[in-house]
Amino acid sequence: MADLADQHRRSYLDAVRSIHWAIGDIVVQELKEAGYLCQCQCPLCGPGICNCSHIHTNSEVPAPEPPMGGIVVRQPRVGSNAEQAGLHEGDVIMAVDDQQVRSYEAMLERMRAHQPGEEVQLRVRRRDGEREDVVIIR
Repeated sequence: MADLADQHRRSYLDAVRSIHWAIGDIVVQELKEAGYLCQCQCPLCGPGICNCSHIHTNSEVPAPEPPMGGIVVRQPRVGSNAEQAGLHEGDVIMAVDDQQVRSYEAMLERMRAHQPGEEVQLRVRRRDGEREDVVIIR
């Protein structure tokens, strides 16, 4: 019986994570369709990797871990450092400065270690599964 309860709990948590990510994706897509751009200058939004729907919440509930073991890139802002560095929607940032990042907090911490205008090394897994090192300007 305990195994069944644990399986049910895990299925429920997986569903909650999926809904959480879908809501963020919908918000970002609707803003994009309405012609709005994120104006935040946090260490991720500044270079054009906006994930605000997940990192700027004031919730006491911790955000779920991003899927696929890294930070999924939403559509980089047009003309941004992220776009110029060659990041694409669906890329997954696996590491910053050779340090693995599995949460937005870890990514923000690594990005904050750099001043605006400094180069930051990202290890990226492309949608086709290929891994590539990319340099982005913070």
